[in-house]
Amino acid sequence: MRVTKMKNVATISVKLDGELKKEYERTLNELGISMSAGFQAFAKAVVRQGGIPFEMIIDPFERKEHQDELARRIEGYESGKTQMIDMTEEFA
Repeated sequence: MRVTKMKNVATISVKLDGELKKEYERTLNELGISMSAGFQAFAKAVVRQGGIPFEMIIDPFERKEHQDELARRIEGYESGKTQMIDMTEEFA
């Protein structure tokens, strides 16, 4: 086991949703590391990779244009302008 002494230690405060904190802590405990070690690993990965160490994307379904299209189609169906077609019978 390698022990590293840090000369300049800074304390940070992080606000998390209570349930997220519990799940985060539980997961890190299963890995055998502290929350502090988990945050430090994340910070090191950010520095090493020069950015967030995982892909951050918007779910295509959540994009405004897709939500607008869905709302338009629902309105068409509810107003009777469009009809639903049951495609399951073609594949049975």
